[in-house]
Amino acid sequence: MKYILKREMLVCYEKVLIEEEKSQATIEKYMRDVRKFFQYVEEMGKKEGITKEIVLSYKRSLIEEYAPSSVNSMLASLNHFFKVNHWYECIVKSLKIQQRTFRARKRTDKRRILQIIAGGTKRRKISFVLYSSDNMRKRNPCQ
Repeated sequence: MKYILKREMLVCYEKVLIEEEKSQATIEKYMRDVRKFFQYVEEMGKKEGITKEIVLSYKRSLIEEYAPSSVNSMLASLNHFFKVNHWYECIVKSLKIQQRTFRARKRTDKRRILQIIAGGTKRRKISFVLYSSDNMRKRNPCQ
């Protein structure tokens, strides 16, 4: 099904966000993200027929330009807009992002951690080991 974008929809959408008691920062973010989609559609000349394919094309363009977490944030705003307007067919999935566990990124970081452990008191060593194992347990839902 094809949907038609109209500028009046932005005004209505902003009112919905206010009624949902979103914070001012959230309202500004959602509006900015939806306006960016409007701009993308206008540049493509497809204002009269929004389809899931156009939304997926927009998603691909975001992936090329932004970090995955930023893409997901923009897609969340856009999906909310689609839900408010009952455009359920246009909703797209967010990107899957693997959660990073604690790792020292540089050799200097690793050396520093090892120096802290080696030069520390027995109490410091135990607390570090407990902290590290607790972090691993929290991040690993299988245990």
